[in-house]
Amino acid sequence: MAGTTNSKFKYILYFLIAALLIAVAFLGYWHLWWDRFGTPLSPGTAGDMFGALTSLFTGLAFAGVIITMLMQNEDLELQRRELQETREEIKGQKEQLIQQNKFIAKQNFENTFFQMLAQFNQLIADIEVESMTGRDALGRICRKFRNTIQLHERTHGPINPDIVIKLFEREYDDNYADDLGNYFRVLYNMLEFIARSNLDEDTFGSEADRVYVNFLRAQLSGSEVTLLFFDALSKHGKEKMRPYVEQYNLIKHLPRDVTEEYKAVISLYELPKPGVLALNG
Repeated sequence: MAGTTNSKFKYILYFLIAALLIAVAFLGYWHLWWDRFGTPLSPGTAGDMFGALTSLFTGLAFAGVIITMLMQNEDLELQRRELQETREEIKGQKEQLIQQNKFIAKQNFENTFFQMLAQFNQLIADIEVESMTGRDALGRICRKFRNTIQLHERTHGPINPDIVIKLFEREYDDNYADDLGNYFRVLYNMLEFIARSNLDEDTFGSEADRVYVNFLRAQLSGSEVTLLFFDALSKHGKEKMRPYVEQYNLIKHLPRDVTEEYKAVISLYELPKPGVLALNG
């Protein structure tokens, strides 16, 4: 703004200097005429002289118009610069707002995710089976189910995957419907929350949903993975849980002995790629 004021002052100064020079020239011309002829100007001569002076002032007025246009042009240029600066400032504020919204979105998601994870772990801690609690109780359920399968196999001979799943469903319904029902519902809701949160790459990074699912999968014990392995093929989980098991390979860390013993059951899954099951001891 100070630059514009200085520029205007410069043009006004030029205009005043030009007017002063014209006035000095006119007075000098008048003085020379008086010294040379010693008589006042005749009306006609004075008229001619003032006619020339009128032309000079007309030119001066035209110069004033030009100066005014230049001053207005500088004002417009300044306004354009200020508008551009304003646009850049707004753009910067918009980008800052976008980043802030991304941070808030990520923070809100993670707060909810870890709250759900804490509730999930508390639910596990509250499970009690034959004086065992928590993950020990889930391990007991898993062993009892596998014992049931082995007993059936000793009694009736080799069994196929369909029979294995039916035995699991019977054990589930008869003895553990409440504990396993609550467990798998909460686990499913966590997977559903991650999958449906639309974790865009700019905010959460590449394949963010898998990052959080992998974190969740890392919380599962071998017994939990084994129970999930059977549940997702049963009537309780084949419609909702199985798609997530296959999409995120939630049985990747199925214990080694389960992997070896139930190869025929594993073949029922459509996993991301062959050989993805980790053979854990």
